[in-house]
Amino acid sequence: MELLRIGLFFGDSEIPPGKNEYEKGNPGIHFQIIQNLRDGNGFDLLLFPAVFLDEYLSLGPHPGLFFCSGSLHQLRHSLLLGAGDFLKIPWDWSEVHLRWDLWRSRNENRRLDFSVPGLSWTESKILQTLISHAPGFVTRSELANCIKKSGKGSRSLDVHIHSLRKKLNLHLSIQGKGPLKTLRGLGYALDFLAPGSSP
Repeated sequence: MELLRIGLFFGDSEIPPGKNEYEKGNPGIHFQIIQNLRDGNGFDLLLFPAVFLDEYLSLGPHPGLFFCSGSLHQLRHSLLLGAGDFLKIPWDWSEVHLRWDLWRSRNENRRLDFSVPGLSWTESKILQTLISHAPGFVTRSELANCIKKSGKGSRSLDVHIHSLRKKLNLHLSIQGKGPLKTLRGLGYALDFLAPGSSP
């Protein structure tokens, strides 16, 4: 049986009771409390409070998948910055296990190729880059590398983003705000949590 290893970065008072009992009833899963976010390497999943999200991302390339917990107003920020899922406080052991199974099922079966008609070569490359980072964001500099011809400057990227957003919304039959979001000071992201943004 494949073992699912989940690292937990929480204070003792934030850990729900019943961890040992849950592990005994589910031998394929193991929760381990860690003392430092840097110790998150080697786990299949890392779970920590959303208030530590910026610190975690500052450590460099993050190891694998992570979930964040916290209040509802932190949900969108966490998911846009790459969290695989979000747990509202209070959470319990079975919820973590269930959300892992759901995340894995969705990501094994989903196809992130929208095949949007009428895209230019550059627009297609930008879309694929956004898809490959979803639900996280992509910086402007990263997307600038998708521009076919160099030396066009930032205005060219803005033009491509505007055109891509328009064609994507048309393809998904969305009026108003669509899934391609501008994150000021960060970059761009595909956000299908917004109302009317489901493909």
